Amino acid sequence: MNSNSHFARPFGSGSVATATAVAACGVPFLPVAYFILGDSTARWYYDAFHVPSDKVLLGYARYAAMVGYRDVALDLEGPSQPLSARLIAALVAIPGLRIQVSDDLDAAGATRLLEQGVATVITPSDIYEEHCDPLAHAAAMHSALLR
Repeated sequence: MNSNSHFARPFGSGSVATATAVAACGVPFLPVAYFILGDSTARWYYDAFHVPSDKVLLGYARYAAMVGYRDVALDLEGPSQPLSARLIAALVAIPGLRIQVSDDLDAAGATRLLEQGVATVITPSDIYEEHCDPLAHAAAMHSALLR
């Protein structure tokens, strides 16, 4: 949603062409309002601009709900600031929206997000690759997220 790239921005040529093809084929789809908030490779690849404040992000999420999105994904890998509990509570309170978060988390951080109402926590693969004991870390995450 915060991409400047013509092939990824909402209502850009790539998004419109994809939506048209999906509709023509009758393929089931799941529209996701995807916000790149961290400084990951996705920010560079999709030429994503920084969302200037929590208030603006909340406004974008409310707009997404108004136009029919039911899922908001927040890509937080490498953010300058983590999500605040106050922002999560405000996002979760938007009727009909499910919040997904992708972030470099440990098991306690993932559990905290779920307790705050986040529907899905997505863990990037590099948190396992870079961990000193990737199997133990994966087991801890599995235990925390798949209860």
